[in-house]
Amino acid sequence: MPESPVYLAQKGKNDKAEKSLKFLRGKDADVSAESNQMASEGNKEKVKPMQALCRKNTLKSMAISMMLMLFQQVTGINAILFYATGIFKDAGTGFSPSASTIILGVVQVIATIVSILLIDKLGRKILLLTSAALMFLATLIMALYFQWLSKKNVGWLPVLAVCIFIIGFSLGFGPVPWLLMAELFAEDAKPVAGAIAGTTNWIFAFIVTLAFPLIKDEFGPAACFWIFAAVSFAAIIFVLFLVPETKGKTLNEIQGMIAGGKKD
Repeated sequence: MPESPVYLAQKGKNDKAEKSLKFLRGKDADVSAESNQMASEGNKEKVKPMQALCRKNTLKSMAISMMLMLFQQVTGINAILFYATGIFKDAGTGFSPSASTIILGVVQVIATIVSILLIDKLGRKILLLTSAALMFLATLIMALYFQWLSKKNVGWLPVLAVCIFIIGFSLGFGPVPWLLMAELFAEDAKPVAGAIAGTTNWIFAFIVTLAFPLIKDEFGPAACFWIFAAVSFAAIIFVLFLVPETKGKTLNEIQGMIAGGKKD
């Protein structure tokens, strides 16, 4: 696996950068214009990280990336994974802890593989929208179940909902925010901006993991899933109107889209 072409161009290794581009775009692709552009960018005077961070494009990209990280966590993935056995127990499914863990693990692996196969065919935005829609459906089912149906003989329903959630998360909001984080930032801003976005992810992961059992004990599991459903719906709106499609775009094209406010 070669180094990224941008990295090689920044190091003055233009021939290797062109070879890396051909590896990524296909051996028959004409990459001369893109390679020359990267070489030109690599020869520019280096900008200090904080200067790069304060550019308008970087701030826009960071806002998008941080919101995607927020949605990744506050839609409830860690709550569902960490407390899946408790959810299944509350639902009266009768599954053992090991059985529920195996079910969720298998579903997650399969869905992640499907996401890898589709991400460059369908695009990042389609996968994120599909992901958010499935998570919204799953958490809505869970909320309705714990609110009104828990005494009915439908213990299979939350199991199905959790599986739908895991499929949805693994298709889009699991892997795609990290990929977009790498694609949205210019190279000189990426180390600091990426660290801030990544830290945002871990902060919200901690908050959700801490808050879920407290809200569950105080207000019941239905309240948690109403919150997750609302956040998932908000994620649909956010992705639809504010997240750019980066599939097949060069770094300069992506930066131009962000500067111009175009999303497709």
